[in-house]
Amino acid sequence: MNKFLAFAAPIFAILGFKREENKDKKELTAEETEKLKLFGFSETFLTAFGEALKAGFPEETPGKKKNDPTPENAQQAVVSGL
Repeated sequence: MNKFLAFAAPIFAILGFKREENKDKKELTAEETEKLKLFGFSETFLTAFGEALKAGFPEETPGKKKNDPTPENAQQAVVSGL
């Protein structure tokens, strides 16, 4: 599940949209973005939320993150610490 999808309903409620209007929404206007900033949403969050909204909240693909611990990394850390 896309993590931004969980924020969609509350954000649309803040903006005053009815539930049936949400499904067709594909981007935030400048005025909507400013209103959300007044509620404390950061520019970083709003940019990422807007991108997810445009893409239709696609499923996130689980993948290995750059610094995920692996047995090899853990072993190397132990050896380096000796």
